[in-house]
Amino acid sequence: MREYNFKASDSTGEMLMGLGFPFSFMGVAGLILTLRLILFPKIKYSSYVDNIYLEKFLIIVPALIITACLMKVIKKYSIKNYHIYEDKEMLKIENDKKVIELAYTAIKDIKFNKKGNKISKCYKLIIKTNSKDLKFFVRPKENHFGGATENDFNNLENFYLFLKEKISK
Repeated sequence: MREYNFKASDSTGEMLMGLGFPFSFMGVAGLILTLRLILFPKIKYSSYVDNIYLEKFLIIVPALIITACLMKVIKKYSIKNYHIYEDKEMLKIENDKKVIELAYTAIKDIKFNKKGNKISKCYKLIIKTNSKDLKFFVRPKENHFGGATENDFNNLENFYLFLKEKISK
């Protein structure tokens, strides 16, 4: 019985991380600006200071700091620990919340892409089945959207080679 463990995100997690930063930044910046206008309505734009960049600084810097904290929370929920093993003639894929049982005969095709190097390194495995596609995205910890180690990259590649061998039979 072969087992593969790695940290990866799925297509939903990728969408959350990709859209999370711009939406959270604009939302937090808008909230800070709205609070400033509600709490201090008599202070006109740059009337109390000669430096026009101060008000922009007082909105953008806190928004960036709060957004960075929100992105850590989003990253925590979008990157999952996957445990994949074979059980008789079935492939079981477990992540933190659910278990998917997949027969080898249900797999139509598999694709594996390697992109980038060092911080921009990304491995993508797509398993096409009869009903839906399973996607795994593995990125290094140094990347803001990743959380994998070098061992995770090797495990995903070994899993691809194992699946390729099983499907070709």
